[in-house]
Amino acid sequence: MVQISNKIQDFSILPKSIMAKSNSKLSRNIVLITLLCVFELSTAMEIDEERHEDEFDCVGLYGETRKHTDILLKECNLLMSTNIMRATREYIKSASKDELEKARQEYHDSKKETIFRPKRSIPKVPCPVMNQAYLKQNDMMSGMRSLSPYAEKLDYNPTRFPKFIAQKYCLCDGCIKPTLGTETTDFISHLVTAQSRIFLQKTGGKSSYRLAKQSISVGCTCVQPDIS
Repeated sequence: MVQISNKIQDFSILPKSIMAKSNSKLSRNIVLITLLCVFELSTAMEIDEERHEDEFDCVGLYGETRKHTDILLKECNLLMSTNIMRATREYIKSASKDELEKARQEYHDSKKETIFRPKRSIPKVPCPVMNQAYLKQNDMMSGMRSLSPYAEKLDYNPTRFPKFIAQKYCLCDGCIKPTLGTETTDFISHLVTAQSRIFLQKTGGKSSYRLAKQSISVGCTCVQPDIS
């Protein structure tokens, strides 16, 4: 609330200097409307950022007993310090509302397809050609510049904590040949996974969780094809 009130004061100062140069009531109204829109947009962005941070707040985890809750909180703090969750939090910060909604919709659609194992759709992104223009567009440490290039998408599960987890997926069936910058099938792209602790809601109670593990895709690598 303090930040919001400060912004209102800031915006109340700006129009005076701008309107002093204005010769019409219409111009002053346009200025006021524009500043009001900017204020509402910035406030909405702050609210969204706070809401995203709440997705990773361990305080919301409860066990059946106080001792169980203490164990969950300890495990949750360990989870939040992992590279998987750091990558997820960074991804969430830059994710659009459409991207978040798409992840939610994919979960609900997959539950309609099967109750045994939800299917995760993979975005259709072509295997890149690593020419000079492509290399300039992608950071040196980006998975997009790997010889087995990969990108990220959000995995969503409303009965899990955290609800959102960033998963990697391979862009190519084969791998990039360094001398040409194009795909070759001499090697194949293989998804690399790691086990991560997560927390699942217990059946019959939304406020009670249990510790579990999930396989998270963390990248892709090139491997020799199986010729057997």
